[in-house]
Amino acid sequence: MAIFIDTETNGLPDMKDMAWGNYPLFYDSKKYDSARIVQLSFIVTDKQYNNLDLQDYIIKREGFDINNSEFHSITNEVSDKDGVDFEEAFLAFYESLKKTDHIVAHNIAFDISVIKSELYRRKLFHIIEEIDKKKLLCTMRHTKNIIKIINKFGKYKYPSLKELYRYCFDKEIENAHNSKYDVINLYDAIKRLYDNKTLYYNL
Repeated sequence: MAIFIDTETNGLPDMKDMAWGNYPLFYDSKKYDSARIVQLSFIVTDKQYNNLDLQDYIIKREGFDINNSEFHSITNEVSDKDGVDFEEAFLAFYESLKKTDHIVAHNIAFDISVIKSELYRRKLFHIIEEIDKKKLLCTMRHTKNIIKIINKFGKYKYPSLKELYRYCFDKEIENAHNSKYDVINLYDAIKRLYDNKTLYYNL
């Protein structure tokens, strides 16, 4: 079984002097002060990538402002009014996570890093330990040789979620930068690749 995940944050971590694709150590909380989670969404699937459960949570902000709502439409007011406590959302995540063997995400290094950072702040170490038990599938990296988009250096680039979705469905993605719809669109794309035997990855 697998859990597909996506997050929205109020920005990016401090990645000064870091190579592309690398993120600060999750316990360096200061570097994640600019990357607080404002939305968490996940889908649990069986071994054949069938959707068993979708959950979506806007996270109530605690001690930070959301200054990038133009990307995901979650403002301070939306977070305060519609958000749930972090612990409530991540208890649900933990219960689903325990049922699975794999975590799937597009640019999984980012999502895992920001999630672990938030868990570390709250001393929820048991959830970090559960995450560390799982096999990780990064769809951004795993589909590079399937999508085959040439970069300016003549090599295959890592596809964006929009490019992956376009390849699978020959149409543009909708509702981008909302973790609920991003995780649905990612799931739909990977399910399509699995069903047409383009993606060979056993859960």
